[in-house]
Amino acid sequence: FVAMVQLACATGKPLLIHCRKGLDRVLELLRRERAQRVGGIFHAFSGSLETARILLDNGFVLGIGGALTWSSARRLPEVVRAVPAEALVLESDAPFMSPTPYRGQANRAAWLRLVAEQVATLRGWSLEETAQVTTANARRILQF
Repeated sequence: FVAMVQLACATGKPLLIHCRKGLDRVLELLRRERAQRVGGIFHAFSGSLETARILLDNGFVLGIGGALTWSSARRLPEVVRAVPAEALVLESDAPFMSPTPYRGQANRAAWLRLVAEQVATLRGWSLEETAQVTTANARRILQF
């Protein structure tokens, strides 16, 4: 992981990180390697608002997927409402993390619209605005 972070920093490419348990250690490594210079996306984010703010302060944005649509999602809707618009990107994570009502089935990228609709509802945006904002964020972070 350290070698991958160093490579990203050396090449100026963003990091895509999926972190489950161990966030403190990951953040320590990212700070040590000064990875906020390249930033990136924290994939499948489902943490607290406090965690989101720490990640944002370290140059990362939040990858929001099907978990946002689940009835069990408690913290994530609060995060989506509270963070700056520039902090959100959409992701399908296909074939995993299918949105409601397809939970339990292999996820499809075509179902990403359900996540976008939920973001739009939470943010008070239109679906078009949600697509524009999150696409611009992804292009900025991924440099294309």
